[in-house]
Amino acid sequence: MPPTRASKRLKTTAGTALSESEPQPEVTPSHSTTSNRATVLFEVYPALDRIPDDVLLEILSHLSTITEGHVLYCHYQAPPAVPVETRERTDVLRALSQTCKLLRTRCFPLAWRRFEVCTAPPSTSFYRVLGEAMKTKMSCLGEATHLLPLLQTVTVGLTRYQVADIIPAFARCLASMPNLHTVEVVHAHSQMTTALKQAFEGRTFPTVRKIVLPSCAHEILRCCSGVEDVACNEDSGSTIIGAIVKGNCTDVRKLIGISAPIKRLVKVIPNLRIISVANQVPAVEALSQFPKLEVIEVDLFMSTPVVRKDKSLALQAPKIIEAARNVLKGNQSTAEKTIRLRLTERRWYFKRSVAERDILEVVRV
Repeated sequence: MPPTRASKRLKTTAGTALSESEPQPEVTPSHSTTSNRATVLFEVYPALDRIPDDVLLEILSHLSTITEGHVLYCHYQAPPAVPVETRERTDVLRALSQTCKLLRTRCFPLAWRRFEVCTAPPSTSFYRVLGEAMKTKMSCLGEATHLLPLLQTVTVGLTRYQVADIIPAFARCLASMPNLHTVEVVHAHSQMTTALKQAFEGRTFPTVRKIVLPSCAHEILRCCSGVEDVACNEDSGSTIIGAIVKGNCTDVRKLIGISAPIKRLVKVIPNLRIISVANQVPAVEALSQFPKLEVIEVDLFMSTPVVRKDKSLALQAPKIIEAARNVLKGNQSTAEKTIRLRLTERRWYFKRSVAERDILEVVRV
């Protein structure tokens, strides 16, 4: 019988022989090695909660939210409601605020800065959607009173859905917000003026400085005597002029969207600085009675003849520029004075595929 050959040996660096047939021990990383690697990865790739504030705000700025265009031109939309996509930024902020303690500290005040009840899908009964959402959110605020000091901007659409219950509750809700700064009504039914008057009569909102609303919601404006920025987003604004007078809103500095005669306001708001008017020379010339005007903005939408977008706006409106220049040069203000020519695509804000935006040209006086 031939002699058996000795099994091959492997030498380790320490010189110890190991049989080839013997299982070799597995080399596993120690706990300290794993921990150090995790620490290095954390330092190289910081977590979301450690992103600088300016970077976090820049990221959030790319998320959809309600813009000034949505508020001003919502009534051009059918139904008159803001697209649901505009809730994206608020939804993300509220989700981040529930992620960890650090993100809650940074995102919670931003997440609850706005009270929004104005979005609805296009294929639904928008008045029911807005009404039920209003009831739910007001009920939540009634239970979570710690959120009330955080709220600064209220953006709503008002309908006749359960108007006898919702509108009085909405007035009480506004009164409970100690830091309320801006009220935006994107739409209000034209036949709910009486309900608004009964709900808001006798109330005051002294902290409100900016308000955007249709003419039929003027009763809300009468409660805001300290308002400085007023905009009408539906109808001529004649009732808004009356509300400014009756509400003694003497601090108004900016007036947008009013096409009705404003002669009554000369003595009421002598410190008016910025105003927008239609593309009509008589409307511009009537502004000569306001002594401190600095900016006249001319809305060229639906002008006759039609203003073309592929040409300079200033070249198409020489008469209106001349009239505005004469008004600004003849008043008492010593500040820098400008004429703004604006052409707005009203429906752009509701069509995500359309690339058109506002066209604005500034002419210095």
